[in-house]
Amino acid sequence: MPDWSEKAVFYEIYPQSFYDSNGDGIGDRPDVASQLSDPHSLLQRVRQLIALRQAHPALAATGEFEPVYSKSGKLPFIYLRQSGDEKLLMALNPANLPCEVTLDHSLSAGLPETRYGQPDAFERTQSKWRFRLPGVSGGVYQCRRKAGAP
Repeated sequence: MPDWSEKAVFYEIYPQSFYDSNGDGIGDRPDVASQLSDPHSLLQRVRQLIALRQAHPALAATGEFEPVYSKSGKLPFIYLRQSGDEKLLMALNPANLPCEVTLDHSLSAGLPETRYGQPDAFERTQSKWRFRLPGVSGGVYQCRRKAGAP
């Protein structure tokens, strides 16, 4: 045997236990069959996001992009996607902690409608929108145009 093998450390790995969400030593990684029936599974989330993108022209590659809240070291990251008459507000909070920002009322004539994500993220104050997101989350919100606005 080569000289290096006398000091080497060897490990035996059981691939079936790699993904063990409940700590019982038996792998329980997700598969398509189990995710099909779970409305909160990653598969269902990906399907929702694909359907959302297909349903909204502002999310196409040709949609315009405009940062709304983007500050170094601060969250959430918020931006607008627009195409034609459609205006969607996108928000991302990759941190474990919840975050909150104040946004100008001019973003939407009324309460932005949730298309994906936290349904009660917006709260109207006297002159602004208070926007909150829980940790590790995001959302897509349809902004309303003012009556008679182009």
